[in-house]
Amino acid sequence: MKIQSLTAKLAKVNVPFQTLEGNGYNKDIQFAINGKTFFAGFIEGKENVTDFCRVIGYDNANQESQRIFFDNFNQVLRHANHA
Repeated sequence: MKIQSLTAKLAKVNVPFQTLEGNGYNKDIQFAINGKTFFAGFIEGKENVTDFCRVIGYDNANQESQRIFFDNFNQVLRHANHA
């Protein structure tokens, strides 16, 4: 999915979003649907989303976020609408 297409879809349904700087190379578009926060990752200067995910916890032993990854935006929407 193209970044421009994602931001247009979010704006069309009045879902606020923001772009987060990762390390100068990786960036995320953060948005929330039904109280669940999601991230769409992309590479600086590229036009396609590389992944969609939701942070579900933090592993203190490994110092890493635990995430659920989605293959596409439709899966994100299904997850957002699931109780």
